[in-house]
Amino acid sequence: MKKLSVCIIAKDEEKMIGECLDSVASVADEIILLDTGSRDRTREIAHEKGAAVYQSVWQDDFSLARNEAIDKATGEFILCIDADERLLSPDELMLTLNSAKPQTGGLLIEVVSGAKGLQDVQSNYASSLLRLFRNHKGIRYEGIVHEQIINSLKKAGLTIENTNIKISHLGYDLSFEEMKKKHERNLALLHKWLLANPNDSYNLTQRAKTLTALNRNSEAHSDYVRALEIIPTSNQMRTRALNYGAINAYRIGEGEQALSWALESLELIPQQTFAHFILGEIHFEMKKYITAYEHYAAMRLISQAPPDAMALLAGDYSIPQDVLAYKIGRCHFYHKDYQSASREYSISFELNTKNVMGLVGLANIAFNLKKYKESKALLETALEIDPAQDEINYYLNQIEIATKGIDFEQVEENAQIIENRNSVSSSSINSNPNIVSNSISENNKYANESSQKSVRLSVSMIIKNEEKMLAECLESVKDAADEIIIVDTGSTDRSKEIAARYGAKIYDFAWADDFSEARNFSLSQCTGDWVLYIDADERLTPESGRYIKNYISSALPEIGGFLCTIESEHSQLDGSLEKHRGSYPRLFRNLGYPRVKFQGRVHEQISPSLVENGLNFAVTDLVITHLGYNQPYEVMQQKVKRNYTMLLAHIKEEPTNGYAWFQLGQTLGQMNLKKEAEEAIKFAISCGNLTDTIYSSATAVLAQFSGNGRRFAESLDWAEKSLVKSPNQIYTLSLKGNALLNLGRKNEAREAFEAAKSLILTGKTPALGAAGFDVVLPLSVVEDWIELTEK
Repeated sequence: MKKLSVCIIAKDEEKMIGECLDSVASVADEIILLDTGSRDRTREIAHEKGAAVYQSVWQDDFSLARNEAIDKATGEFILCIDADERLLSPDELMLTLNSAKPQTGGLLIEVVSGAKGLQDVQSNYASSLLRLFRNHKGIRYEGIVHEQIINSLKKAGLTIENTNIKISHLGYDLSFEEMKKKHERNLALLHKWLLANPNDSYNLTQRAKTLTALNRNSEAHSDYVRALEIIPTSNQMRTRALNYGAINAYRIGEGEQALSWALESLELIPQQTFAHFILGEIHFEMKKYITAYEHYAAMRLISQAPPDAMALLAGDYSIPQDVLAYKIGRCHFYHKDYQSASREYSISFELNTKNVMGLVGLANIAFNLKKYKESKALLETALEIDPAQDEINYYLNQIEIATKGIDFEQVEENAQIIENRNSVSSSSINSNPNIVSNSISENNKYANESSQKSVRLSVSMIIKNEEKMLAECLESVKDAADEIIIVDTGSTDRSKEIAARYGAKIYDFAWADDFSEARNFSLSQCTGDWVLYIDADERLTPESGRYIKNYISSALPEIGGFLCTIESEHSQLDGSLEKHRGSYPRLFRNLGYPRVKFQGRVHEQISPSLVENGLNFAVTDLVITHLGYNQPYEVMQQKVKRNYTMLLAHIKEEPTNGYAWFQLGQTLGQMNLKKEAEEAIKFAISCGNLTDTIYSSATAVLAQFSGNGRRFAESLDWAEKSLVKSPNQIYTLSLKGNALLNLGRKNEAREAFEAAKSLILTGKTPALGAAGFDVVLPLSVVEDWIELTEK
C-alpha cells in the first residue's frame, strides 16, 4: 500500500475545513495543514480532525505556500486539496495509487465546480487538474496564483496519467461581495506576475477571466487577444481561452469575433459542451433558432456519452438536463414547431418538478393556440410550486386581457382543431436519453399516400458474388425504394444481371479491405431524402416494406436515423435455431456525403456522423431478417478471418477506438481465443468512448465469458452493469439468473429468470432500441431454469 500525504493551505476556513478533512480521512496516512494567518477556529478544527497543523506568514504567493506544505509531506504520493473542496471518490483514489506505475509522476483528477445562477439553476464547470502527484524533490509549484505543478513534472521526466477520481469544488458558490473580494485579490497577484512574465499565456488567460468576472470586459478582451496570439493550437489551454474569450467578446458587442472563437474551439475539441453552449446562446439571441437548437441538441448527445478527456483537460461546462430541455423547447417554440416544443417542455418539468419553466413554456404554447383555460391552469400550477416567480402573475394577467369579452367555450372548441394537429403526449417520451420518440403511433402506419410520395427513399447496397441471395433482397425493398444504388466490388457471377432486372443503378468499385469506403461510395450516389442500407443476405419484412415510407414522411426535424430490428437465426449444436435480435440505425437522413458517412473498416457505423450533425435516433418496429450467420462452417470461418485482419488495421489507425476493440473481442471469441477476447473487450470498455448500447453489449459478453469460466461472482457483476444501461434484455437477465443460481442465491435467480420469461412472452423485447442486442431464448429453457430455483 502506498502512503498518501494530504496537503492543504488555509486561512479563516472554519466553515469549510471540517467537511474537507472528513472527505479525505479514509485515504490519508497524514494530513498537513499550513495555516497562513487564520483568526477563526480553522487550526483548532484541523487539530480535532487529526491534522498536523503548521503556521506560516502569507507572502502573496500561492506556490510558496503550497511548496512549504509539500516539503513537510512524508508520503510516497501527495494530494493537494483546498478547504472548499471535497474528495468524492476515496476508493477510486486508493485503487489508482496502488496500481500506479513507477514512471507515473502525476495523476489528473476531475474537479467539478458548481455555481447557482438565475432561478437557482445549478451549472457545472469540470476540468482535469494535477492534484495528485509523486513526492519527489524536483516537483514544485510555479506561479504566484493559479499555481501549476505540471512543468516540474515534465522536467523530472515523469508521466501524467488520467484517472476517474473526482473532487467537488464549492468555492464559486459565494455571495457577490465574497466573490468580488476573491477576484480582486487574484487580479492584484496576476498583475504582479505578468509585469515580470508578460508572455505567460496561461496567466494572461487567467487575468482575462478575472477581469471578465469583475465586468472589466474591454480590458479582458485585450488579454484574450494577446493570449491567443501566443497559445498554439496543440495546447488545450487555447480551447479554454477561446471559450471564455467568446463569452467576453459577445458581451462587448463583438459578435463576429465571439462566433469565430467559439467555432475554432469546437474544431479543436468537438466532443465538448462548452462551445456548443456558447454558440447556442449566441444564435438564440440572434434569433437563429434552428442553429441554436442544433448546438443545444449536440450538448445533450455529448452529455450522454462518457466525458471526453481532452474536453476535461481544457475545462468543460454543463447545465442541468431540465434546463437544457427547456432551452431546446424554446428554440422549437420560436420556430413555431409547437409539437416538438411541447415535448421538450414536458421533459424539462419531468426531470425537475421544482423548475417551473417547462410548465410556463407549455402555458405559452396553449396561449398561442388560444387554449386559454389550459394555459391558465398550467400557470396556476407553476405559481403554486414557485410563488416567487413574479412573471407568472404577469402572464396570468395577459390571459385575462386576451379573454375579456370573448366566449371561452367557442374559443376552446376552435382551438381543439389545432390541438389535434399539434399536441403530443408526455407518455411518448422515450425513457432512453440516447433515443428520442418520433411520436409515431400505430395509426401513423396508415398515413395517406400523398404524404408518402413527397419523401424519396434510396436503397444503398454493396455486393460481390451474391446471385443466390440478391433477388429475394431486392424483391423485399422494390416497392418502397425510389432508387436502388448497388456498388459491386468484383462479382464474377450473375449478381449485376440480377440487379439490373430490378432497375438498380450499378457501379463498379475496387475492393480495398474497407467496408466504409465502399458504402460511402454508394452513399455518394444516393439522391433520396432518406437512405436504407441493406445487404444481399437480408430481407425487409413485408410489413416493414409497406410502412417504411410512413416513418420517414412524418419524421421530426431532429430525427437523423431510425433504429431497425435485425433478426438472425444461429444454428446450435443440437440442430435447433437460436434467434438473435439487434437494433441498428439502418434508415437515416441523407444529409449528403461526406457530411454523413460511414466510419470503420468493418462493422462500419453511420451513427457517429449523424450525432456530429446534432441529430437523434428514434425506435421503429421495422424488421430486417438476416440470413448471413446460418451458413456452413467454412464460409463463417472465412468471414471471421477477413474481419480479424480488417479490425487489426482499424485499431492500428485508431488505437483507442472502443467500438473497434469490442468488435475485435467478438471476433477473437469466434476464433475460440477466449482469453484474448476478454482482454480486448475489457480494453474497449476502458477506452471510455462506448455508447450505452455497445457498453451494454460488451458487459453482457463479459458476463457470458465469466459464466462459461465458472467465475460466477464476476459474471454477476458484468451482467448487472449491462442491465443498468439496458434493463430489458432476455439474454443478460438469464446470465444474471445463472450466476445467482450457481452462487446459491436461488430467490434472486428466480426473479431474474421470471423477468426474462415475461419478456419472451411479449414476443418482442421492450425498448430494444435501448438494449441494442438480445438473444431470444426458447421459453422451455427459461422455464427449466426457473424449475431449478425451486429445488
